[in-house]
Amino acid sequence: MMGQQLKMFKIFNTESLMSLNNIFGPNNIVGFDKTNIVGIKYDYENNQLKYIMQKVPFTLTQQLIITSQHFVDMIEKIGSKGFRSNIDLNMELPDDEIKQLNEYIFRISKAQTDKKLYKELIYDEIIRLEDEFGAEIESVSFTVQNKRIKFKNNGIVFADEDSFEVAGEVLSY
Repeated sequence: MMGQQLKMFKIFNTESLMSLNNIFGPNNIVGFDKTNIVGIKYDYENNQLKYIMQKVPFTLTQQLIITSQHFVDMIEKIGSKGFRSNIDLNMELPDDEIKQLNEYIFRISKAQTDKKLYKELIYDEIIRLEDEFGAEIESVSFTVQNKRIKFKNNGIVFADEDSFEVAGEVLSY
């Protein structure tokens, strides 16, 4: 099981970060290097997601929603680190419909591949699945050092504390 759940937000400036630290406490805020994205830790006992959404100052922040294009960028980043992405769609599709997409995702994680080409192919295939079936990516996950990191389209990330840095590198697009 993954250790920590984070709800991701874009922050507009350092004032936003200070405000979040004051509201939730610095121990509950995870900043990601080279991004304007922060995660707020939540759980189902003390710091519930509902509580976070009520307390977040939306004048200083914006919810991170991960679109198909962002997911494709993340799949490329994960692949360029030599890891294999797993995707979950919002619906079941016949294996032969997602076979090509899975093949491209497999290929982008190989060392000697044209990452840009496969990124385009993955994006085109996702658009095709959206158009033909209404299928959308619900989450992208990968495993690093036997620890799973999962990004959901609603801006929630599941990861262990010691995986936050890798998660941040994938998020920076």
